[in-house]
Amino acid sequence: RESEALFRALVDTVPAAIWIYDGERWVFANEAASVISGYSHEELLVPGWLEATLFPADVPATLARAARRLRGEPVEQHYETRLVRKDGQVRWLRSDAVSITFAGRPASLVVSIDITDTKRADEDRRKLDLQVQHAQKLESLGVLAGGIAHDFNNLLVAMLGNAGLALMELPPESPARETVHS
Repeated sequence: RESEALFRALVDTVPAAIWIYDGERWVFANEAASVISGYSHEELLVPGWLEATLFPADVPATLARAARRLRGEPVEQHYETRLVRKDGQVRWLRSDAVSITFAGRPASLVVSIDITDTKRADEDRRKLDLQVQHAQKLESLGVLAGGIAHDFNNLLVAMLGNAGLALMELPPESPARETVHS
């Protein structure tokens, strides 16, 4: 009892969710699992909870991975998945899972941490990088347009200068004088 109490105290103070899945249901979940999911400890241990709370698009891959692990097949140990909390929020979890024996049966020990805030920060940083790239492109276009306008202005100055010289050389009665002047 003392060992079990110590184990429970250790597991319940860890901020990561710790779950044990036997292929049909969660047979163990710590306090952090309740905090991350928003479900009570009792609700977490109800059969079908995993399928009901995973983000729908993540269910097939997660269940297939768990089934392969329970059969003893090699499977990735580190993965990310989405969980739909009881309040409807979608949270990203980074999980590490290993095969264990629980109550004489193969099971998966899964440790998950909520990485939603990190994912959002990464997405915000990616958006900011795209905005900076866009601003740099606009700045480059501005510099290019300024260069083109400067070169065009230089050509116009030369043409106006030549037109002015032509006007000085044309006699006042020349019919071309009006055309060169405008």
